[in-house]
Amino acid sequence: MFSKFTGLNLLLVLLILAELFFSIYAQSNLLINRDVAVHLDVAGKILDDNVLYKDILIVNLPFLYYLKVIPQLVARNTGIDLITVNHINNYLFVFISLYLCARLLKHNPLAKDGLFFFCTIFACSYIFLLLPLYNVNEFGQKEHLIVLFIFPYILFTLLRLEGANAPRTERLLCAFLAALACCIKPHYALCVIYSEAILMLRHRTLRSLFSDTNAVIFITGCVYLLWILFGTPYWQTMGPLLTIYANFTNSAAKNLILPTFGYMLLTGIPTFIYLLPRPAKRRTPGRAGLQYILGLGLISIFIINIQFKGWGYHYIPLRSLMLLLAGITLPLVYRHKSFLMIWVTLFFTSIQLLFLSASIQYNKQHDTQRLFQSSDGLETMIRRYAKDNHTYMLSKDVNLLPLVIHNHLVWRNSFYHMWPIVGLYNLENQGITVPNLPELKIFITQKVVEDLEKLNPSLIFIGTNEAEGELIYDIDYINFFSDNPDFLHIFSQYQKIDRICPVEKNICVYDVYIRNDTLPTKATLPH
Repeated sequence: MFSKFTGLNLLLVLLILAELFFSIYAQSNLLINRDVAVHLDVAGKILDDNVLYKDILIVNLPFLYYLKVIPQLVARNTGIDLITVNHINNYLFVFISLYLCARLLKHNPLAKDGLFFFCTIFACSYIFLLLPLYNVNEFGQKEHLIVLFIFPYILFTLLRLEGANAPRTERLLCAFLAALACCIKPHYALCVIYSEAILMLRHRTLRSLFSDTNAVIFITGCVYLLWILFGTPYWQTMGPLLTIYANFTNSAAKNLILPTFGYMLLTGIPTFIYLLPRPAKRRTPGRAGLQYILGLGLISIFIINIQFKGWGYHYIPLRSLMLLLAGITLPLVYRHKSFLMIWVTLFFTSIQLLFLSASIQYNKQHDTQRLFQSSDGLETMIRRYAKDNHTYMLSKDVNLLPLVIHNHLVWRNSFYHMWPIVGLYNLENQGITVPNLPELKIFITQKVVEDLEKLNPSLIFIGTNEAEGELIYDIDYINFFSDNPDFLHIFSQYQKIDRICPVEKNICVYDVYIRNDTLPTKATLPH
């Protein structure tokens, strides 16, 4: 990786090891992210011969779930805990990406001294290992994996902007990983399109569009699209429900645009100053690369806004790009030998790192307390009363799923959370008409009835007073399904035994129902 093992390189290795240790320590004290728990559970159902988008009704495209089949297979065949295998799998992706980034920097003319290499790789390692802990434990979340897969391609583009190239194997691997990032979320194809457009304008030729790397991305994308269209029932099953999903917990554009632009402007101050016009005789090294990353930041803001959700993990790519920008700007400023610029860059970079580090530590402690201490009674209840290991949930939330996986229970919802009902609720409140609305209600109800008949769960958790940001949903799920006589017959076999709140401030409260034939004596019921 290094042409010469210097003291700076030794410091870099020690810092990366410290980041790795802290990341592993944090993971050992936190439950896995709730969405990651969904990804793993879907992968397990696929291995159990359930058909995605038929038996499992979920909005995201299939690649991510099949990617998680790997840790499921390893866990089942080795007996190692699934969560441990998943962590190992994620760290493997981290180090493949980090190694590839380091290999690409070797060929970058800007990295002719050790400082540029040090700052850029340190920024990448911080982004890969620690940044996902910024909001809550988002390690292995969709956007985290997208960053891991697309960052080598970004550094490869920086390399080409400096008029250099990488060996064939490295550049094809970069392209393939970038294509996988687009398979997770097609929105990020905009980053690839933007990168190729910048290169075409920079070199004033269309030749770059017909490169071997673009061929890899194009072929991978076409194969994936054909798989979705002809290998899965995605559009037939999920297509009619996408309108409902589009109205599930939307955030106003002003709530997304202003914070993202503000963050980008604040963190990009050193770069903006560095890029100010200079006398004609003085060149600005790295100008094209810095402008390119600033443009990617704008693309990521656009992607956040077209999703209209404003969830914390949607901001991971933007934060990652701004930290990368700081890592690249610092050595360029140092080489420019402007002491004022050096101090300005160090100040704003330090503010970013300190702010993120403090947030990581706070959220680690906060999330540990919230999920372990506050949910201790919940976990005890699951272990005590889910005697056949079967649980079911009617809720817009999946907060309980990490606990379910942690306790090796069976979770068999077709809908992992009741976003269709919340979406219908929002549409009705806004007076928006949805085509085939009665048919959609019947479809949703029938799927829930089928789940309950197949699973016959001993415990059912029903959400009430649920929250998403500033919105509170008080939806009566039982009433929603009560038009179906089969649901009423099934539900008559259950009775409520408790109300629990696994998170703070009485948000996302669950009513707990137990099947009558597993009902414990009054002495053992929770108080």
